[in-house]
Amino acid sequence: MTNKRKQNPPNLAMRLSDADKKALRIVAAYMGKSQTEAVRVLVRERLAKYSLPEMAKTAKGAVT
Repeated sequence: MTNKRKQNPPNLAMRLSDADKKALRIVAAYMGKSQTEAVRVLVRERLAKYSLPEMAKTAKGAVT
């Protein structure tokens, strides 16, 4: 029996149209980052514009 490493799934699944995929490739190349890292940076920048108390919370208190 082979010992395979179990891969953790991504935290966020995105389904992009062909136009979105092309745009992401262009933005990532312009930023000099991978597509995954470009998405992380853009999401963090967007979230930084909101203060946490204004954001909706789940029943467990986690920010969504």
